[in-house]
Amino acid sequence: MNRIFDIMLKDLRELLRNRMTFLFFLLMPILFTFLFGAAFGGFNKPAGDARLPVGFIDQDNSALSGHLKELLSASTVFRLVEEQAWSETDLQEKVTSEDLAAAIVIPAGYGQTAPAGTPHRLVLIVDTTSVTGQTIQNDCLAAAGRLMDAVRTARIVAAVSGDSASFDSALANSLAAWQDPPVRVDVTTGAAAGIEQGSGTATFAHTSPGMMLQFAIAGLLTCAQILVSERKSRCLQRLLTTTASRVQILLGHYLAIVSLLLAQFLILIVFGQVVL
Repeated sequence: MNRIFDIMLKDLRELLRNRMTFLFFLLMPILFTFLFGAAFGGFNKPAGDARLPVGFIDQDNSALSGHLKELLSASTVFRLVEEQAWSETDLQEKVTSEDLAAAIVIPAGYGQTAPAGTPHRLVLIVDTTSVTGQTIQNDCLAAAGRLMDAVRTARIVAAVSGDSASFDSALANSLAAWQDPPVRVDVTTGAAAGIEQGSGTATFAHTSPGMMLQFAIAGLLTCAQILVSERKSRCLQRLLTTTASRVQILLGHYLAIVSLLLAQFLILIVFGQVVL
């Protein structure tokens, strides 16, 4: 064991004696983490609202259309973009030119026909052949379905109570129940550890483990380079004339590289926990 540690200490002294080698092994992991993190958008500020822009026109301006607008505004897929001067033709042109991902028009009379269970169909301008268009369509249908379910519930409550005036309060209570459902399914993708997706912190935190793998491979290549260099300089032949066996020589070389790798891993772990 003493021979193995002697060879290990010899390699460490030779590697760290050169200032450039010392900087490469101990400082380059941090520099590479910043370099690759910046290349993958680590310094980019996250967007304020990453939802898809969807044009919106309310031609009905009723209480029910207002409730539907609130449900659509709560979507996590798209955000409503509304301009008073827009018409259906304007929305069609903006969707065609891809200025908007889609457009929704609530037709006139929607608030009058919805309580009867036969609401006017919403006008949805979207490319349903694309994945984005299908996602927007499904979210719109879900919002409209929630409103109609609340309307049916309010109709039942008003019919049972015999008081038509209770329709509005029952409708409001039904819509409020959607905000806090008894069962909720949360889907977590990517960084489940609580790091915000798309943020610079997440990018740098993901780059640090990659640097560990990269320098682990570089360490093995360095060990092979040492063996080749010693063979060319005849140092390996002189080592073989000593009492150290071949296995001890190899273990000494590899133990030196493993020690450097552990030091690099420790630096990256501490740097990632404290700084990143």
